[in-house]
Amino acid sequence: LFTMFSAPFVDLLNGLWGNVVPFGKLVRTSLVFFNMFFILLHVPAKMQKKTVVLYCIAFYLVIHSLAIELLSAGNTLIHNFYFDLKFLLFLSEMLLIMSCIERKILLADDLERFWKFNCWFVPVSLIGTNILNISNTSSYSNAGLYSSVNAMSIILIIQFILSIFYAGKSVWYWGAVLLNVVAVALLGTKSPYLFIAFVVLALLLFYSKHRLRILSLFTIGIILAVVFLGSFFADTMSRLIEYQRYHVMLVLNNGNTILGYLTSGRNIMLQSAWNSIKENSLQLIMIIFGVGHSSLSGIEMDFFEILFSFGVTITAVVYGMVFSIFRLKSLNKALNLFLNLALI
Repeated sequence: LFTMFSAPFVDLLNGLWGNVVPFGKLVRTSLVFFNMFFILLHVPAKMQKKTVVLYCIAFYLVIHSLAIELLSAGNTLIHNFYFDLKFLLFLSEMLLIMSCIERKILLADDLERFWKFNCWFVPVSLIGTNILNISNTSSYSNAGLYSSVNAMSIILIIQFILSIFYAGKSVWYWGAVLLNVVAVALLGTKSPYLFIAFVVLALLLFYSKHRLRILSLFTIGIILAVVFLGSFFADTMSRLIEYQRYHVMLVLNNGNTILGYLTSGRNIMLQSAWNSIKENSLQLIMIIFGVGHSSLSGIEMDFFEILFSFGVTITAVVYGMVFSIFRLKSLNKALNLFLNLALI
């Protein structure tokens, strides 16, 4: 629970001094080993198979990275190792949390406190660093001290969903909804708006008890967000709007596809990665076992990065573990709707 609450603070410290001390890499490495050890201590009998699968994946990743290093021109081991750690951190954290919930070590109230804290702290810290014009030390980021715009967009969308749910119990959480929408706008990326539209549509379709309330309050929230952004971030929003307008005009005038615009050109990088595999004589082996993350460039789509890096087998196993979480149900039907939207 402590490591969960400390996660945004680690990101902020990494943004401030990560070029001097690699806080993120040190913490990530420590957490993976910590998680793998405590999973063995706390794994319930019904989850022992998942634990075996996790250790098999970890062993596979080690052998896989070493094999890629030997078969390639070299200098790939460190890059692949860090990507493996990110991958293992997600899997081990997921399994450890599920084990602790099953053992009653981690309670639903603990997780709710964690998300309620983040629903306020993360957008406030992101907006605050933008107001103070403080950015990540390694590279300028619209996410402020948080380095990854794509990762932050996912977190903010999850918090947007949960904030709406908490607002059903306390009207003050509509303030958190507003803050998360403002933070999303400051990121300047397109995909979060599609998710927000999907979430609102799903709530209107399946959360009929509060349909009118959600629609009216969300409309008011959007208006307030526009006023707030126009008052405090007019220059930033003008720059972001101009950036998007420029790329829309490229689509209209230069024959670029809508898909290329929506994916920011990642579809081209994805096609390039696939072509390099398809044209190789070891095509089948590459599809089954992957080519290593060091061979990919700029795709930034989790599913395809995992698929091309580690192969079909590992991808199928991992996504099978992820989708199994959808079977976990609360007694509260409304909560199930919000949690499933957040998982999606």
